[in-house]
Amino acid sequence: MYKLTGEYRLVFGSTSKIFINESILYPEYIPKKHPHRGKHLLELGNVMRNFVVNEKALPVKVVLLGPPGTGKTMIASKFGDIIRDMCRSRRGIARPIEYIIVNCYILKSPFSIYREVASRLGLTIPRRGFSKEEVLKLIVNQLEIQGKALILVLDEADFLTRGPKSEIFYDLARLVEAYPERRPRISLIFIMRNPLSILNLDGAIRSTLFHYVIKFKPYSKAEIIDILWARIEEGAMHPSAVDDEITDMIGELVGHDRGGNGDARMALEILFIAGKKAESRGRSSIVPEDVREAFSMVTPFPKSLLEYLELHEVLLLLALVRLLKNNEFVNWVTTGTLEDMYADICDEYDVEPRGHTMVWEYIQRMKDMGILKATPTSKGKGRTTRISLPGVPLNVLEEELLRLLRKHLLKKESS
Repeated sequence: MYKLTGEYRLVFGSTSKIFINESILYPEYIPKKHPHRGKHLLELGNVMRNFVVNEKALPVKVVLLGPPGTGKTMIASKFGDIIRDMCRSRRGIARPIEYIIVNCYILKSPFSIYREVASRLGLTIPRRGFSKEEVLKLIVNQLEIQGKALILVLDEADFLTRGPKSEIFYDLARLVEAYPERRPRISLIFIMRNPLSILNLDGAIRSTLFHYVIKFKPYSKAEIIDILWARIEEGAMHPSAVDDEITDMIGELVGHDRGGNGDARMALEILFIAGKKAESRGRSSIVPEDVREAFSMVTPFPKSLLEYLELHEVLLLLALVRLLKNNEFVNWVTTGTLEDMYADICDEYDVEPRGHTMVWEYIQRMKDMGILKATPTSKGKGRTTRISLPGVPLNVLEEELLRLLRKHLLKKESS
């Protein structure tokens, strides 16, 4: 057996202090738990129930609609696992059911989609020599020969709603009419991002195919945090490698109610990259700067925004960066602490500091620009505000601020 030596052993031979099974954070992984999507799974089951348990039931068409990263494909895959388990145990089903998911972004034409479905059913279809209508007919025949029904899931179906590709919706809508004597047993699940995609199709087709829609809303901060902890507890990471501040920070960045896009895939990617950053630095836990760097890789910070900052806004932001760098385990500071550091930096650069009211206005302006976050919170009998920089790597930001500061000071001297 080959033994790892030197740097190879360092990279491949050591046990991770962060990850247990990092694949649990991958976007294609189907988790055991699905926080805040249980109702969606039940709703899909209720819509499909009659088709599954009643051999004479008509096919069902349903749309799973929502932005990226809201759990649509996960729930469709989870439902497929349930159907396959029922088929294996032969309980609660009227006849065997094939459950096939096809990604329409990868297979971009009706012919390639039908060819893939036919292949999953055991048919070999050459790339040339058959029309899409002939392949669809072979699928119907094969299901009849095998005595099976089919639930076909068209993921990323938005990509088929424009141009000649949209013919697939007409083909599938006319299945029962095209084969009245056979009554094709093919139910359909369309996974779509944009409700406007449906409007690209003919009104008659819309009413035939899209009469039942299950909506998936973007995740909130609290929901993102629940999803992260569910994956950690399933065995993605050592629980000691992540604390509440890290998951709260990611939730603040991604949660839809906090101005993020509510995309769980992005949240999991940030956690994964942050873990890799911590691991590469030999640490056994993730710190806020790892999250900032991870977020900047997923969503690069627009440096051009900083060009619009005034001198005192640059000084105030530099004060915030230094405070956060002085304590790598802290993700926020209070306004009072920030004002004290701001005054010290003003003194360092021989600039007269502004008063509390102006400082507060600077904070609000930079919050509106999306540069920092200001969160009111209760503290004892009073209230204060937590100021944070969740999405910008501190070293990168400090370097840019020092460049802008030199530019402002030179301008001040020459005026």
